[in-house]
Amino acid sequence: TVATNFGDAIRGIAQVLDRYGARASWEVVYGTAQGFCEYEGENHIFRRLLEAGHEVGLHVHNHAHYDRDYQALHDACGLDPSVTSGLIVGTANLPDAEAHARVAAAIRTNQGFGVQVGTINMSRNAFMQRCDGQIGEGNDMWQATGNLMFPWRPDLETPNVCADDPAGDFVLVDHVDMALWTGRAGNQQTDLFSQADFDRLRALFDAALNYMEENRPERVAAWGFVTHVHEFMPGSQGENPPDEATLALFDAFWSYVAQQAAAGRVIFVTAGEIAEAAFP
Repeated sequence: TVATNFGDAIRGIAQVLDRYGARASWEVVYGTAQGFCEYEGENHIFRRLLEAGHEVGLHVHNHAHYDRDYQALHDACGLDPSVTSGLIVGTANLPDAEAHARVAAAIRTNQGFGVQVGTINMSRNAFMQRCDGQIGEGNDMWQATGNLMFPWRPDLETPNVCADDPAGDFVLVDHVDMALWTGRAGNQQTDLFSQADFDRLRALFDAALNYMEENRPERVAAWGFVTHVHEFMPGSQGENPPDEATLALFDAFWSYVAQQAAAGRVIFVTAGEIAEAAFP
């Protein structure tokens, strides 16, 4: 069944991460939360991910649905998510001031639910142009590393999502956009990951390590990347079980990352832990 296939894919991805001591921020849409938690009951897959040290958060595709989507994780799953994504939905065609205001309003809505961290990709969307390439403080490395490595607290009062507000209490943590390493954008990705994809991702990871070692900024820096579950499954609707060869490619990538962790060049943390370390 579709539920079984998606569940097997989530478990397969998690097993690879667990093997190397890595942890993910699993950000869940409404239907996935509602379906899995009602189907599997109290000991659902997201609770098991939390027990294994992962993080489970909220992904929203429509600003009007924040309440519904949060309640799915809270009521159906019994979880209190503190991390979210999808904050810039529907801003591409707005004037700058309205776009900043919409993101600020979305963040305020999340804060009302106790959510204090957003994982976001600012380096590959219209906000990079809106911000004239200046986001947070010193975030100029993304063309080499794939993401804005220094977390920042967006100014919600002005509002100016580009600026870091020292008094802010909501933290944005950037990640590598899929288009940088797969050549395909977001949910349009329906193919399985390839060796070439992971080779490009590894090059961005190496660039992040080199940036830190060459520049040695006295700041918390974060590098991460995003996937969907369906890139590990033939098709995009859960019609097939996970592809073992693709999971093996994922495993090989994490084996390399784990070697760098063993050498003291990187540590594994969740988005929430990154925010806490950057702004304790």
